[in-house]
Amino acid sequence: MILLPVYFSAFDENCYKYSLKSRFFNCFSNVLLRFLFILVSLFFIISGCSTNPRYKRSHIGIQQKHFGTTSHRSKPSIHTQTGMASFYGKKFHGKKTASGEIYYRHKFTAAHRKLPFNTRIKVTNLENNLSVIVRINDRGPFVKKRIIDLSEAAAKKIDMIHKGVAKVSIDILNDY
Repeated sequence: MILLPVYFSAFDENCYKYSLKSRFFNCFSNVLLRFLFILVSLFFIISGCSTNPRYKRSHIGIQQKHFGTTSHRSKPSIHTQTGMASFYGKKFHGKKTASGEIYYRHKFTAAHRKLPFNTRIKVTNLENNLSVIVRINDRGPFVKKRIIDLSEAAAKKIDMIHKGVAKVSIDILNDY
């Protein structure tokens, strides 16, 4: 801190050899450049130390009581897709998903290839007409002819655990 006034001194011994006009442009501009350099450097140092989450925390705090419900009063879907669904459970439990969240097999979540993260969808098992509402938080499935991977809790809700795969329809509930 003691060196700062000396470092920002506009008139060092080299500045006195110039005229008043030259002294301003040559010496004061050097001080201004030094000051801007330090200011920009401090900005980058401080901003580099801050943490930036990979995903928005506002979406993680969504109340879980809405997921896994079989509400029949949901708004009309924008898009419907039909195909085969599978589930993933113990092997991926506790690992990071593509959205940056940690996968918990007991939550009502799913993986879809193209739907945006945090999209709520209603998945209906076409064999027994059971449905569940899940939230997209991962990418997949990576097996051909499958359109969605459900969490273990969601798969239990629509009774597809024993078969492993089931024919389902997907209805998107919220706008994206």
